[in-house]
Amino acid sequence: MSLLVVDNLRVRLRGVPVLHGVSLKISKGQIYGLAGASGAGKSITAMSIMGLLPPKAQVDGTIHLGRNDLLKKSEKQMCALRGKQIGMVFQEPMSALNPLHPIGKQVAETVRIHENVSRKEAKVRAHHVLTRVGLPPSQISPGRFAHELSGGQRQRVMIAMAMVLKPKLLIADEPSTALDVTAQAQILRLLKSLVRKDGVSLLLITHDLAVMAQMADELAIMRAGKIIESGPTPKLLRHLDHEYSKTLLQSAIMRPLRLPHKVHGTEAVLEAKNITCRYGRKYRTNGHNPPGVVAVDGVSFKIRKGENVGLVGESGCGKSTLLRALLALKAPESGQVLLHGEPFLPNSHKQTKTQRKHIQMVFQDPYSSFNPRHKIARLIAEPFYLQGKISAERRNAAVADMLEKVGLAVDDGNKYPHQFSGGQRQRIAIARALITKPSVVALDEAVSALDVTMRAQILALLGELTDALGVSFLFVSHDLGVVRAICDRVLVMKDGKIVEEGEVGDLFSRPLHPYTQALIAATPDVETALEERELERD
Repeated sequence: MSLLVVDNLRVRLRGVPVLHGVSLKISKGQIYGLAGASGAGKSITAMSIMGLLPPKAQVDGTIHLGRNDLLKKSEKQMCALRGKQIGMVFQEPMSALNPLHPIGKQVAETVRIHENVSRKEAKVRAHHVLTRVGLPPSQISPGRFAHELSGGQRQRVMIAMAMVLKPKLLIADEPSTALDVTAQAQILRLLKSLVRKDGVSLLLITHDLAVMAQMADELAIMRAGKIIESGPTPKLLRHLDHEYSKTLLQSAIMRPLRLPHKVHGTEAVLEAKNITCRYGRKYRTNGHNPPGVVAVDGVSFKIRKGENVGLVGESGCGKSTLLRALLALKAPESGQVLLHGEPFLPNSHKQTKTQRKHIQMVFQDPYSSFNPRHKIARLIAEPFYLQGKISAERRNAAVADMLEKVGLAVDDGNKYPHQFSGGQRQRIAIARALITKPSVVALDEAVSALDVTMRAQILALLGELTDALGVSFLFVSHDLGVVRAICDRVLVMKDGKIVEEGEVGDLFSRPLHPYTQALIAATPDVETALEERELERD
């Protein structure tokens, strides 16, 4: 018998149809996957089930959870069902968790809202579920706040809040997208174990078919508010009918998008020489200067002209600290950064006026790095202040040329950031980084928030720009699939050190360090997952 039945669900927001007759069934203890690119309607479907659509949304069809007709429930009745019957794990736990309350209190609060229990009992139950999700109070204090936890730990807190009342249905909306590969693997294993042990049903929403191949029993693929095909996951992924589904699958299978370039002997455009960075040395205790925490420990490497280099590792390994030193945003405790053979230092008048134009940055979330009140043409032209005064004619011509290079129209310069999709905004961020014709562009998790089709488009664009402009890219990423697709050489970082480096083909086919082997093993792969499931079935 089905636990959840969604039949002919249609949703209109501000009069615009966004869901067109969506139907699905989820059985008890089943993992049901809902896949599709951004804007396909996955999250709207989840919000419809949770009763969290905007007040003026027009909804038709039926949603039954057991004997409950959810679309006929009042808001008060839905509040009683949320948490008790339906739990939800959101994509970004930092936004969903209360920054003013400790994590233990937030989990216990869920118990006290729905059940008439004492604070002591709610606390005991909160500690029990935190232990189940891998955050035992003996190791991770329930008195910690969200900002004191890693991304993976925050997601575990969200899962604890969703599971503390043992709901019948758990909805997980992109629960591991922003996590590094090892944290992602841990969260996915945790979700699967909770489903199997507690008999809860899981609606897993993600754009990544590699994750679906690992997790989902049944899979539905959405496009433009419709489910275009569905069925048992291994069978469906082996025999996709719709061209869109095939494109989605190909985008999830990350393979090299360009032939690796070997640039031996070419002068380095960016060089790190024995970089060491520490935190915590500014405080003195009893006249002694404590050693602090070593975030980057004696790192050295070179990036040559036209070379794409990947820097990979788990959260907390020191990637971001090293990147800040390379960009002259933080002075290293020891060592030196050279840009075109000259020292590149923070707060240097010379680097601000002349060197800075040779190294640019593309951030993970372009929307937060844009001024929403400025038009795109002005945003792209911002780095020109590094080159002194230039004529409006030259500036406009350069902006128009760069818009075309990144696959946008010249007229897009007259629009605002909110008028573009996530993938288009990332193209604008790339255009802004390239407008001064830099030698090196650093990309910090620049495609981790994009769905697989947008990610493939952006990576293909970057490959073309590398060859056309001769610019070097430094990809800082936890996603080994991205690095494999676009990089020539890879640096693997752990505990502040480069533990392995090499040509991309050699490193992925013959990883030597156990840590590198663990990272590659933890990376979701469609073919590997399907083969493992077929072996289990046999």
